Amino acid sequence: MSAARSTFCNRIATIRSAIDDFRLQDLPATPANLAHNRSARVIRNGLAVQAFNTFEDFTRGRMREVLSQISASSPAFCHLPDAFQKAATVDIMAAVQFQLKLQEPANRIAFTQTSCGDVFSTSTGAISIPALGFFHSSSNITKDQFRDALVAFGVDQPWTQISGLCSRIGVSGIPAQDLFIDLANRRHTAAHDPNASVSELDLRQSLRDAVSLGSCFDILLTHCSARLSSLLAKPTSPILGGHGSLPIRFIKHAGGRYGEIKELGSKFFRTATDYATLIPAASARAAREGAILAIFDDRSHLVQWYLP
Repeated sequence: MSAARSTFCNRIATIRSAIDDFRLQDLPATPANLAHNRSARVIRNGLAVQAFNTFEDFTRGRMREVLSQISASSPAFCHLPDAFQKAATVDIMAAVQFQLKLQEPANRIAFTQTSCGDVFSTSTGAISIPALGFFHSSSNITKDQFRDALVAFGVDQPWTQISGLCSRIGVSGIPAQDLFIDLANRRHTAAHDPNASVSELDLRQSLRDAVSLGSCFDILLTHCSARLSSLLAKPTSPILGGHGSLPIRFIKHAGGRYGEIKELGSKFFRTATDYATLIPAASARAAREGAILAIFDDRSHLVQWYLP
């Protein structure tokens, strides 16, 4: 599994556990409970910020991984989509200017040389695609940056694709662009409004939104990056025109057991008392089919996913 994906799943699981382990629910508003409720509010606000930061870190980390893989395969830079070429060259200039402000003065020359060297590599045979071209020109990832990154990788109508995948996987029925806006707004309010009080319900929703957006971004990015790595000519149409071409297998919980099942299947293919037992064989079958394997826990949370 991708290191960025594994870290993301673990961090989300930790925040979920914290909500239960540290009793972050508000108690009845009696004098005896006021101190608890104030403390719980501060912690919930902090975790709402962490939920968005965890999503951002995963998005940036997964992007670095796939760019490294594309660079290692050395496709001809001129064969990559125009939007991808622009992100890796023209757009990186704004990112370098922004990131320079965050560097220690002693590191700024080396940072600039390395960044510009990566850009120059795109004019040579041994390319080193700079990660700064994606998600590094501002403090937080915006919805337009999120969409445009997938466009650069050849995803047609990214918000539509993410919404459709979320629905098929069963993590959300809300339009993906709205998910992003709501997730970012909860983070912004929790971080900057001194009177903010993110509810336990809203915090759990932030975790669901982060997983929904993060998993579907990962699926689309991974699928398209594999095809970009092997391009022999510039594509004349989107790399991915529709998510329906991506099959899905599931491991879900029902009737006290976990079971493997195909999308739209009517019964479990294999069952076990814990999902870890099912993963090796299920992931092998999914890989042979070129399918996504989505794994849910006993509370219907998407906790892991494996990609071909």
